[in-house]
Amino acid sequence: MSLLSANGDTGSKINTEIYGVGAPGAATIKVTIGGQTYTRDIRDGRGYIILLEQQGVTPSTIENVRVHDSEGNLLPSPWLVRSGQKVDPGLEPFSQDSD
Repeated sequence: MSLLSANGDTGSKINTEIYGVGAPGAATIKVTIGGQTYTRDIRDGRGYIILLEQQGVTPSTIENVRVHDSEGNLLPSPWLVRSGQKVDPGLEPFSQDSD
């Protein structure tokens, strides 16, 4: 499975947004779906991950969401799942963790 950013397409393919609601010191967010963990650096202020319906991703398929500071310490997760959001089309693709 590949989690991609909207990359200019903010239409019906996007059905879920995981976004931050104020996490002081947050540096990365990791989302585990189908046993695979995907990481996004959120220090640039764009603290959200886009899950594409075409990849079969829905809120019920999310297994874990972790937020870390720049030193790798786990932070209390302030992340919420909201359906039907439109997004910044300038996002970069996610990187996939090996863990």
